[in-house]
Amino acid sequence: MNSKSFLTDKIENEILLYYKKLDKVDRSIIDNIVARWSDDRLNSEKDRFTELNRHLYDPATKTILDMSSGCGSFVIQGLLTGWDVHGVEPELWKQDLIDLKFSENNYPSEWRSRIKQGIGEDLPYENGQFDAFNSWQTFEHVQNVDDCLKELYRVLKPGGKGIIHCPSYMTFYEGHYRLFWFPMMGNSAFGRAYVRMMGRPIAGLRTFVPIKKSTLTRKAKAAGFSVVSIPKQEIYEAGKRKFSVLNGGLGKLVLPILYFGWTIIQGIKRFGRHERSIHLLLTKSK
Repeated sequence: MNSKSFLTDKIENEILLYYKKLDKVDRSIIDNIVARWSDDRLNSEKDRFTELNRHLYDPATKTILDMSSGCGSFVIQGLLTGWDVHGVEPELWKQDLIDLKFSENNYPSEWRSRIKQGIGEDLPYENGQFDAFNSWQTFEHVQNVDDCLKELYRVLKPGGKGIIHCPSYMTFYEGHYRLFWFPMMGNSAFGRAYVRMMGRPIAGLRTFVPIKKSTLTRKAKAAGFSVVSIPKQEIYEAGKRKFSVLNGGLGKLVLPILYFGWTIIQGIKRFGRHERSIHLLLTKSK
């Protein structure tokens, strides 16, 4: 079995956690996922590397951890472009897929050890091993958020930075089910009743845990990180570039209003149709 057929089978099985039948899903969605996760020539992780370039000084010279690595795309694409990237991934079938990708593409055999099997609550790395970490669509799936953050803090060097990107459940849309949702609704009696009412399997409720920005921020600070909201930082920087007067005292009054207005507009635009994201930049104190 090649990587594409193997991945197609696994993706279809996972989709059935959220849909009763595959014919209820646009086939192009499945085909796109399979292409992105099986063919690293597509450079499907380009946006993540662009973001690291924006928030880290000279990231190509840094040692970076990807938690969790999924199908290995971020790590492999980073290694192909000369970055020093490592990854950890808990799911065994994804490790099997990575083996297939290595076999089919003749990647250097020494790269395979860069993607370890393990969980975020117990990272298989030494203290202070990494300059940075990147976590994409992961924290809604972990078993213990506090332990994962403590582990990420442990494996970072002093002054190291990390980027967390995950869905916010203070929203009216759920991205796995692609349904109108109620804020912070998870695997509760109400959640199960709602999903059944919508004609969907309840098994998918066990695959994620609702999380919100304020909770994740508080837990990251408790682990020792300083925390910056990336969208807020970008809005502030854009405002200062556009209006130089905002670089002074006036900015302390106006910029929070601009950011609040932006969040309201985004909430209205996405209401019941698109998920909202938590997007944080964490720094380990020196």
